[in-house]
Amino acid sequence: MRTVKAVLFDMGETLVGAEPVSETFHKILKLHGAELPKEKIEASFEKAREKSNMDTMAELGNRFWVEFNINVLKGLGIKENTLPLAEAIDREWWEHANISLYPEVLEVLRKLKENGLKVGIITNTLQTDAEKVLSKLGLSDFFDLVVSVDIAGKAKPAKEIFVYAAKRLRLKPQE
Repeated sequence: MRTVKAVLFDMGETLVGAEPVSETFHKILKLHGAELPKEKIEASFEKAREKSNMDTMAELGNRFWVEFNINVLKGLGIKENTLPLAEAIDREWWEHANISLYPEVLEVLRKLKENGLKVGIITNTLQTDAEKVLSKLGLSDFFDLVVSVDIAGKAKPAKEIFVYAAKRLRLKPQE
């Protein structure tokens, strides 16, 4: 009989909900003097997403989102000062993003911890972003482990990110 010793969650759209990215992008662009329709922002964001490769996130680290933002800005027809604006979007993202925990998350996490289970997150984002989200939601010290693309060197669904998490928890993957 297998004994479960840990439960690992994805962060975005599993524990944490967020407004559409076009909303956050729109807010930040407006603060920097560029007011564009949200639909146009969403379309440019989707095109940039189609061109992006999550595997490069581990290599590029924080530069990944700056490069991504440059692609979005170019798709919006913004050709001047794209690098400083892309860096500002990256730097300001989490202070303007409207994020929240899904309703039963805290209750479930508390019950798992009460039952002696280790609780972790495996996320296809950067460690700095994961830390900002957890801090904003008051959960910085709640998880035993947070594994991100840049820490593990691989993105989900690659098995390496899960094996890395199990090793850090000193558990076998099946546990």
